[in-house]
Amino acid sequence: MQPDQSLSAYIFRETLIGGVINAFFSLIFVFIVFAGQATISMAGSDGLLIDSLPQGLAIGLLGSFFPSFLTRKRLSTGALPACSHQSRSRLPLQPFLRALLFAALGAAIGNTALRLALRDYHYLPPSLTSGTP
Repeated sequence: MQPDQSLSAYIFRETLIGGVINAFFSLIFVFIVFAGQATISMAGSDGLLIDSLPQGLAIGLLGSFFPSFLTRKRLSTGALPACSHQSRSRLPLQPFLRALLFAALGAAIGNTALRLALRDYHYLPPSLTSGTP
């Protein structure tokens, strides 16, 4: 197997594992925050829209911070072959800065996607989706 092929398999496997772990943690957070509630509000301090921000932050941060360190360790010990091409990524090389960037993007994308998905939900005040007070 060529090093680039094993690298592709590694990226696929780690992405799949990360997705399963993030889904598991998302379910746990939803259960912790909303367990025992007969109804879940969309807005307000205990609403679904507010919950999407820390959840998006956590997924973005944890989804990039720890995998970065694990991959760097595997590369340094030779457990993972180095790739034959140089990355042209404009993302920060430092894992913590990269993780912060992904955390901010995760929160913004998650909250925006939820707002768009729920824009026609009749309990959601129009001001939360239109941008007007």
